[in-house]
Amino acid sequence: MSALMKSGIRPVLISSFCGAKYDNVQHVRALSLSPADLKYELDFTLSRSVGSGSLFKFLRVALFLPLYPFYFIETKILNVYGESRWSWMPLSIITGLVMALKTKPSYIYSTGGPASAHIVASVISRLTRIPLMAELQDPLVGEDIGRNALSKWGLVYIERIIFNNADKVIFCTEAARDSAAIRHKSDKAVCIYPGSYLDMPLVTANKDQVFRFIYLGSLYQTRNLDRFMEALSLAFKERPELKDNLLLDVYGNMNEDIRQRINSFQYNVIKLHGLVPRADALHKAMESDVLLLVQNTDDRSSTTIPFKTYDYLLLGRKILGLIYKNPELESILASHGHLSVPAGSAQNIKESILMLHDEWRAGTLTANIKTSAITVEKAAAEMISVANTLAPGK
Repeated sequence: MSALMKSGIRPVLISSFCGAKYDNVQHVRALSLSPADLKYELDFTLSRSVGSGSLFKFLRVALFLPLYPFYFIETKILNVYGESRWSWMPLSIITGLVMALKTKPSYIYSTGGPASAHIVASVISRLTRIPLMAELQDPLVGEDIGRNALSKWGLVYIERIIFNNADKVIFCTEAARDSAAIRHKSDKAVCIYPGSYLDMPLVTANKDQVFRFIYLGSLYQTRNLDRFMEALSLAFKERPELKDNLLLDVYGNMNEDIRQRINSFQYNVIKLHGLVPRADALHKAMESDVLLLVQNTDDRSSTTIPFKTYDYLLLGRKILGLIYKNPELESILASHGHLSVPAGSAQNIKESILMLHDEWRAGTLTANIKTSAITVEKAAAEMISVANTLAPGK
């Protein structure tokens, strides 16, 4: 948002109540209608206001209690609740149309996340004839994407709606762009790496006698630390002294089964810290030696790049990527002086841990790292360049 504003763009933002309200732009928020989506929004709103302690737990029960029977029917009996936030659409379409008629924007830009954002933007674009650019933060279609056959079919249909209505469809990887371009026989698909930003100074790296890894982000399903723990066990058997001066800090949410496996690991070298604010996590990352990047070991990883990659690239620390079938991500890491290995190979991960430890002891761990040019400013410039190719008023 700030990068667009620095380029002279005056955004008008329409969102749900999950995020905080921006005071420096025209920002309106629309409520969802389903009990499950309302509960989701209520949790975000309360956590911003009162934190996540006992008051948060009391208020979320007290405020939501009248809707709980309907929530139970929706999620447990009808089982129709998903992550697309469809019930956000009615009020957001009305809100968006009012704002479009009031502010007369040159372009509409939708991004998600939830597919409902793109459907809302498509409806507003169609009714107002304002050009639309739709950014899919993750592909909607591909192997291992979709919870079941019905979900997969629905996502294929939604992607078709987006391509039929958008003037440009922006993907965050070249692989996702190329796949969609072939699928729709269209030249609408564009790749723009989203980049990242740091609003804090870089700090001196870890200077103690502990070789510190850090992982930032969620862990779920096949994105877990199983192979990394197996690799650590192999490394400790080969170099027993390592288990006394190696540590992995983990910041973020994780599924309970993954937490249990980590807590059962025979070596006490993994510390779980839970979810912390982004700024705190980045400070901890700058004080570490190696930033651990982990992909899911299924085919969705072949066309996606974890967003934390762009944070990592700006931090000036060595990245070890556990990558699955993604030569594009491997190339990005290698071109910036970082290391990637197959996510499913404990042996390869073990060899990388030992090699990185040797570089750490020699003081050469960051010697070949190159400054990243993949920034939000670059992404904003590319977005504006794409917008300038579109003719206002379809």
